[in-house]
Amino acid sequence: MTRYNIDNPLSDDGRNKLNSMFEELYNKYISSGADSSEAKIKAVQALANSEQTQKELTQAILAGDSSPLGGQLSVGSDGTIHDGPQERLIAENQKLTSELAKKALKTDVDTLTTNKADKTYVDTQFANIVDGSPKGTYATL
Repeated sequence: MTRYNIDNPLSDDGRNKLNSMFEELYNKYISSGADSSEAKIKAVQALANSEQTQKELTQAILAGDSSPLGGQLSVGSDGTIHDGPQERLIAENQKLTSELAKKALKTDVDTLTTNKADKTYVDTQFANIVDGSPKGTYATL
């Protein structure tokens, strides 16, 4: 709002400044009323949305298992939310089955055990590398 310095309110200039002040006050009053009307409309819409969400939530709870345990059992170990506890059980069983199929078979491990290098041989080779000794004796460089 503009600040007016009125020296003499009875002069033409003083009356013009007073009129300008009242016009500005009136315009602010009208615009604040419009702003409050918009705010009220938005508040009513927000209330309607809230009530609709509450209805949908109530219907969802009534349609399924509403116990806290049922909700907890529907959340997988990785945080995935499943439709229900049974769907979670099926999904995690399939995941475990596929992971187990990727694991090494016992016969693969046994083959590695029988074909591994002798410990003393590996220790000797490693010691030779570390101390810098040659593999053999050479007459010339």
